[in-house]
Amino acid sequence: MRLVFISHMGVWCAAGSNPGEVRRALAQKTVPVGRLDLPGLDVPYAFATEAGLPWRARLEEALGRVGEALDLPGLPAGAPLLMGSSSLAVGATEEQGWPHPMEAASLEDMVRDIWGIGNRGWLFSNGCTSGVHALDAAVALIESGGADEALVLGVEIVSRTAAAGF
Repeated sequence: MRLVFISHMGVWCAAGSNPGEVRRALAQKTVPVGRLDLPGLDVPYAFATEAGLPWRARLEEALGRVGEALDLPGLPAGAPLLMGSSSLAVGATEEQGWPHPMEAASLEDMVRDIWGIGNRGWLFSNGCTSGVHALDAAVALIESGGADEALVLGVEIVSRTAAAGF
């Protein structure tokens, strides 16, 4: 079995754009809170992007910020992309109805398109543990010799469904 190390890490969320900022915001309880209008409810929700932006614009902004922390050009062509998301592209469906006329067929296709990578991979969508399952699968791939490196990404773009369900 091979050892696995995390070489790069990025975060972009309502609490900050790096692990130190997030840690401080959580410790000081200063996470900015917005409001999400659900049918019959007005719930507090922490937004990392402007809530009024279209779903695709929120995804592009989030990936742009996280991409700044990663060495995407240095990622080997064969390194798999493993993504975890409990909400997938549900925000696009909420905005545009079904079927939604997206340029890409799926969330992982949109990420590949926005970041300009063509790596193969897998998408995990099993509730709140989706990101951990993606990370676990990447570790297993590397330990077994199935890959030398992997890009693991957890993506949640605010939507009514995610806020109501999670």
